[in-house]
Amino acid sequence: MGHLLTVSTPGRRDELIALVVIVVLVALVMGVVAFLGRDGGDPPDAAADQPAATRTPTPTSDPDPEQEPTDEATPATQTGPEVGGTPYLYACQLVPRADVQRIFGAFGADARTRQTYLDRTPTSREPAAPATRVPGGLTTSCDYTFADPAGHTLEVSVTQVADTRALARRWSRLPQARKVKGTNDLRILPARRSFALRGDGFIADVRYSTFGDAARKRPLSAREVAWQVPRMRKVLAAVSRHVADGTATAGPQPTNADLGPTVGSTPYVEPCALLTDEAFAATGGARRPGPVDVDSSYLAHDPYTDAPVSSCERRGTQPAKRARDARTTFAVLEVRVAADPASAQEVEAKHLDNRYPRGTKVHRVRTAAGTAYVVNLGGTDEWPWRSRAIQVVVGSYELHLSVLRDVTPGRPYGRWVSEAELVAAADELIGAMESATE
Repeated sequence: MGHLLTVSTPGRRDELIALVVIVVLVALVMGVVAFLGRDGGDPPDAAADQPAATRTPTPTSDPDPEQEPTDEATPATQTGPEVGGTPYLYACQLVPRADVQRIFGAFGADARTRQTYLDRTPTSREPAAPATRVPGGLTTSCDYTFADPAGHTLEVSVTQVADTRALARRWSRLPQARKVKGTNDLRILPARRSFALRGDGFIADVRYSTFGDAARKRPLSAREVAWQVPRMRKVLAAVSRHVADGTATAGPQPTNADLGPTVGSTPYVEPCALLTDEAFAATGGARRPGPVDVDSSYLAHDPYTDAPVSSCERRGTQPAKRARDARTTFAVLEVRVAADPASAQEVEAKHLDNRYPRGTKVHRVRTAAGTAYVVNLGGTDEWPWRSRAIQVVVGSYELHLSVLRDVTPGRPYGRWVSEAELVAAADELIGAMESATE
């Protein structure tokens, strides 16, 4: 299905929530809570709940003799999410932006990073979508869009399995895998146009491609393999380095990576730090979001407003006695950053003018930060999902929160979140923003 884009281009309606619902509905209709891994591994079984020995994952490969020195300090001991008793690995920190550009080439001005990561340790029975459950662990991802003339992308999918036997089985069953000469930890997967890397407790699938390649089914050619093998060796060395020095477990990649700390005098903020559990619960759907966050790095020039924009996606499922009655709520927060409060008001005006089709009804409401605007993003024949949004200016920031509530197999288009609930959620966001920028 490709990437789910939070920020659309002009002339297109909001697609994120509609597309994300389709994915989850397939799981809901089939009664699936534990999902298969991306690499075609075993279906979920009792092994998913087996305890494993606690250890710090350490790759088995040698360091890259050509690596460039970095200024990154080794982080202090981290207390973060775990998978099977081992520290959780953030896919974008295994292969950070600096390494991607050093190995594969420079990004363009509109380069983007999309990362899926844990914000807490999931329970053994908890749905982890959009992460992917595998026996004894799960898979999360990091996707880079280079925005270069060729349209290159790098997709990194990390499957973390704490049980060594389960990991060995998964490695041995990689489809049509070919060993790379001189290492036991790097394999070519020609049919999938990717490479598999192995470390202690994880397997990473790394795919360097273009948008055109992604649409084609042909395997990697001998020429492509010859070009990519030395670069994938460097990726493996970078992964080894970041696991060894602890940066791979230190937290998600900042959404303002490569952009500096501020816009004018306004600091960038992390959207997922604002979309708190309290803000999610205020929408009246699921009482708690799931353990997985998805964010997109700041795009320097949003097509609607020309302001920097980033986003955070969270979802939560309210359980029920019957799986088919479980209700899933989706929330997407977009944050636009301006140089000052007056510029933020201009950003909001442009957003209202450029995002919505002519004739869209916009309702004014009151929040703790003043006037806000509520808009229906769905509920039409073309977009039947009942998603509704609120946008409000808080100081030098514009916040846009869209919500789709209570999706079930019997109610695939969900329910409208009320204006009062959106205002309550916006007030929580406002409080989180004020705390983050004090």
